[in-house]
Amino acid sequence: MKDYLNYAGKTSVVFGGSKGMGRACVDMLVELGSKVYVLDILPCDKKDIDFIQVDASDEASVKAAFDKIPAFDKFFGFAGISGAGQPICTTIAINFLSYKYMFDNVFYDKMPDEGSIAIVASVASNGWDNHIDEYEYVTTESRDKAFEFLKLNEKYLDGNPENGAYVLSKRLLAYYCFVNGEKYAKKGIRINVVCPGFTDTGLRSQFANFMNNDENFVREMFWGYYPYRDGKPEEMASACVFLNSDMAGYINCSRLLVEAGCDAKERLKLRGVPGFKEGPLFTEKVKIP
Repeated sequence: MKDYLNYAGKTSVVFGGSKGMGRACVDMLVELGSKVYVLDILPCDKKDIDFIQVDASDEASVKAAFDKIPAFDKFFGFAGISGAGQPICTTIAINFLSYKYMFDNVFYDKMPDEGSIAIVASVASNGWDNHIDEYEYVTTESRDKAFEFLKLNEKYLDGNPENGAYVLSKRLLAYYCFVNGEKYAKKGIRINVVCPGFTDTGLRSQFANFMNNDENFVREMFWGYYPYRDGKPEEMASACVFLNSDMAGYINCSRLLVEAGCDAKERLKLRGVPGFKEGPLFTEKVKIP
């Protein structure tokens, strides 16, 4: 039988591969014959992989990790936090700036032609294209300037600042993936974003806490048509493995929603109120001189 996915003999890097969706992805890649590097702050007990510990909030740690890795064909980005109990700068550093560093300093040089990148954002990234003016500064200025901007504006984040920081980080991530699309296309490197809905991982309870742990609300807002259940880590990992495979060779700069029809219900106005709102995140905005 022909190997349509074509991972055998390829090298994959899984950022955040020790638990949840990332671990499910690692299991699949090993079975498909890929050499796998797992980068995570948590240890990975999976056999037949190379593990490198990395603190995604620390740019020097991210750099040191990639200095240990030779060229690679596939990148899978799962690392991220909910932001619960964390300062806004920590959430943005892990969920966005770590990936920005890779786009700016790693991927283009270390990935061969025809490589592929799949990064997990979230349905929370909905609206990324309508509010670029809110957050573009964070993508163009230095890390220190970005932190200054975030600290000045934290009090203006609409609603729950922790929830707002998470949504902001995912919009930033989607935007930066796509804004790099043309540059990377010149090497034939595809970039795609996977957007899970509620998924049965260790972060699930933290997301539910943003909605006052009202499971009826969660069910109505974030579960799609069928089935009425949380997604499974393996279902999100499968989408990433597909997008980075040869079978998806003409899919580029896309946002793949993996949420059982949640977005369709919202678009058709079958729900009473929106979940992660797509409007502006800041009630006001302080600009850096």
